[in-house]
Amino acid sequence: MKVAILLLCFLSFSAFSKDLTVSLTEKTPVTGYALGQFRQLVAKAGFEVKEAAPTTANVVVATDATLGKETYRIERQGSQLRLITGDDNGTLYALLDLGEQLSWGKTLVQIPAKTVRPRLGFRAVKFNLPYMAYRNGPSLTQHDLTCRDLNFWEAYLDNMAQNRFNVLSLWSQHLFHYMVIPDNFPEATQFNEFEMGEWKMFWKELFRMAHERGIETYIINWNTFVSPSFARAHDVGRYEGAHIGEGDTTKLTERYTREIIRQVIDEYDDLDGLGITLGERMGGQNPDERRAWLDRTILAGMRDAKRKIKFVYRAPLSANEKSGGNTSQENDVRSRKHVEGLDVTEAYVEFKYNWSHGHSSPNLFHVHGGKLSDAYWNPVSEKFKVVWTLRNEDFFVLRWGQPDFIREFIQNNGANYVG
Repeated sequence: MKVAILLLCFLSFSAFSKDLTVSLTEKTPVTGYALGQFRQLVAKAGFEVKEAAPTTANVVVATDATLGKETYRIERQGSQLRLITGDDNGTLYALLDLGEQLSWGKTLVQIPAKTVRPRLGFRAVKFNLPYMAYRNGPSLTQHDLTCRDLNFWEAYLDNMAQNRFNVLSLWSQHLFHYMVIPDNFPEATQFNEFEMGEWKMFWKELFRMAHERGIETYIINWNTFVSPSFARAHDVGRYEGAHIGEGDTTKLTERYTREIIRQVIDEYDDLDGLGITLGERMGGQNPDERRAWLDRTILAGMRDAKRKIKFVYRAPLSANEKSGGNTSQENDVRSRKHVEGLDVTEAYVEFKYNWSHGHSSPNLFHVHGGKLSDAYWNPVSEKFKVVWTLRNEDFFVLRWGQPDFIREFIQNNGANYVG
C-alpha cells in the first residue's frame, strides 16, 4: 500500500513537472510584471514557463482593445488556450486568473472558457500615511520607517494586484513638503536638497512600482493645512495637530497652496491624481466660501500645471459653517455643479458609506455629514462617478463573513452612477 501511494505521488508530480509555453505579444512594464507573477504561481504546480511563438505556444495572449478596459476572455482554439485582453490590466488579470487556477491543481484542458469584465472601474485602498497624519502618537510614528521602505510597498502593491485593486490613495493632512522644495517658499520644508532628493527617489519608485502593477496613485489631503515649518515661519495655519476647527484663509496660505500643488504635479509625471476633503479645518466658512477657496488654491494649482490629472472630490462634510455633521439638498446640487465644472481627465465624488460604519448594513442610511439626497446621481452625471469609502470598524461584528450579507451589499451598491 505504501509503495502504491509513493508511486501515485511520483506520477502526479511528474505530470505537472513540464514546460508551459506562453506567447505574449504586447511587452510593457505591466505585461512583463504579469508574466513574472504567472511564473511564480504556476511554479507551485511544477510548471516551468518558457516563451514561444504564437503558433506553437500552449497559451497565447493577444490584445483586442474593443473588449474594453481591464476585460479579458479565456477561450480554447484547438490545443491552445487563448487569453484575449482589452488592455495591459486585462492581460495582468487574465494571467493572474489562469495562474491561480493552475496553482490549485487544474490542467490547461480543465480551464473553462469565460469573459471577465469589471463591474466597478475604481477599486481603491485608502492608506492613511503617518506623515502629517490627522492623529498623533506612537501608534502612527512607529510606522514612519516602514512607510519609507520600498520592500514593504513592493509586497503591499503585489497584494493589491492579486486582489484586483487598481488605485492606491495616499492620505495626509499635507504631504507636499515631503515631495518638493517649493520654488518660492523653500522655508516650507525641513529637508535639505540631499534629503529631498532621497524623498523624491522614494516617491517616484513607489509610483513606478504601482504603475507596473496596473495601479494608479492619488494623493488626497485635508485642505487648509500647511507644513509645520511654513506655519512657524509665517505664523499661519498653526493648528497644533488639531484637525477640526476654523482654517487659515490668508492670501499667503492661498498662494503657497496653489504653487506647491502646481509644482508637485509638474515634478511627478507618474502621479495620477489628487483629491480633497471639503470639510476639516474649514470651519467658519459657508459651503460657497469653501468652494471658492478650493477654486483659488488647489484647483488653480492644477490649472497652472503642465498636464491635467484625475481628481477625487470628497463631498462636503457640512452644509453650514460648522466643521461637519449635516447635509442639504441645496448644497448637494451646488457641489455637483462645482464638480461638473472641473477641468480634469476623470472626476469622482467620494462619500463615507454609512459614515464610519460602512459594513454595518447593505443599505445606505447616511454619509459623513448626514442623510444624502439623490442630487449627485439623479439624473446620472456624464462628468463624474460616485465612490463609496467603507471604513472597517464593523468587521468586529463579523457580518462581512456572511455570504448572503455580502451578496446583498454588492448587489445594492453598484448602480450605474457608481465608480
